[in-house]
Amino acid sequence: MNVHLSNGTHLVLKLSPSSSTEVLRHERRSLAGEAFTLSLLAKSKLPVPRVFKYDSRCKQIDSPFLLTTHLPGIPYANVRPYQTHSERSGIERQIRSLSSIVGQHTWPKFGPVAMEGGYDTWREAFLALLESVLMDGEDKLVSLPYLQIRDEALRFSSSLDAVKQARLVVMGLGQPENVLIDRTTNEVTGLLDFGRAMWADPEIMIPPTRRTPKSLLYICYNSIITIVTNHYRPSDESQELDARKALTTALNELLCMTI
Repeated sequence: MNVHLSNGTHLVLKLSPSSSTEVLRHERRSLAGEAFTLSLLAKSKLPVPRVFKYDSRCKQIDSPFLLTTHLPGIPYANVRPYQTHSERSGIERQIRSLSSIVGQHTWPKFGPVAMEGGYDTWREAFLALLESVLMDGEDKLVSLPYLQIRDEALRFSSSLDAVKQARLVVMGLGQPENVLIDRTTNEVTGLLDFGRAMWADPEIMIPPTRRTPKSLLYICYNSIITIVTNHYRPSDESQELDARKALTTALNELLCMTI
């Protein structure tokens, strides 16, 4: 929601979902996660919104809210289909560069940034993240091979132990709908949506170059997120179909692997 102050300042207001709104478990902390992450990144030169006000205790209105600065530009998703290959390549190089700066931030624990405490190992954190979205799916009676997913995740969970450093990962960062650009210069002017920030392995959001047990577990997790989210907020059946194909393929590959 856009907010215009009398002095001409342009801000963006985000409210916490009402108690009657069905959200996934990880989304219950998204406002707090975004506020924390934006505050953390405020010291960087990244084109991200600055926190103007964050109220988690409903002191001013009947809902927790986050008020941030407004960034200039238009959504990359709106213009991407009409750009040349060269223009898209230039923008996506900028996005990769900015994303790498985000990933330079580290933390002593793994897990969602809004989580108190956190996990000592990435194995513990990942299994908790996976279990959370599986429970969301079960709540909505989403058809998924739950037993197989849990079995394969436990069987290959040791592949996650190689990850020793928790880095800042923002799921969805750099997706065209979360990027603002200057249409004249094709410069990236803003990165948006930091609600799914966590201390994790950056490879969880990078398309794998090799089909390893770890990369296949990440494919399973991301596919399940897409499938389950589409049952909470139906939007694109083709995305869910693609995610189901990716999930089935990854599970079949894991089934054929040995530890």
